[in-house]
Amino acid sequence: MVASRWLPLPILLTLLLGMPAWGQASSARSLLAELRRVGVRVTQACEPGLLGSFSDRRREIRICPEAHDSDEEVFRTLVHESWHVVQSCLANRGRVGTRRARPIARLRPDLLPKMLRETRRSDLRIVRSQYAPEDQLLELEARWLENYPEVVENGLQTICR
Repeated sequence: MVASRWLPLPILLTLLLGMPAWGQASSARSLLAELRRVGVRVTQACEPGLLGSFSDRRREIRICPEAHDSDEEVFRTLVHESWHVVQSCLANRGRVGTRRARPIARLRPDLLPKMLRETRRSDLRIVRSQYAPEDQLLELEARWLENYPEVVENGLQTICR
């Protein structure tokens, strides 16, 4: 069970001290293995206009490779959607479930200034204009963590069972 005010030390240290490091990013294969372990499948079927999506009810991430300009963008989207899996685990006692997802920033509000500083302005505008207020922090967090694939993989390993 995940304690309500506890973050695994490797995640906390990376979030507070780490810099985005694409050169040291977890491989897509490793991330996909963690997703399989927690019972989430990854497919390539998408609705037009989407880069990717996560459905907790279907336990599925959908990635839309044709909507991306590069393999790096596809990987970033996989990382982003994988963080939504971790958010689901936070709300569902370590398992992917249908209870409303929970952002880590609710447990660690001191991370919010770092998130706002490091997230692209264009992403901040999209979050504010295209997401309901109750979903904005979830989306902001996932967009920020696109830059930290090692944190996302660690979150899958330590928060999701």
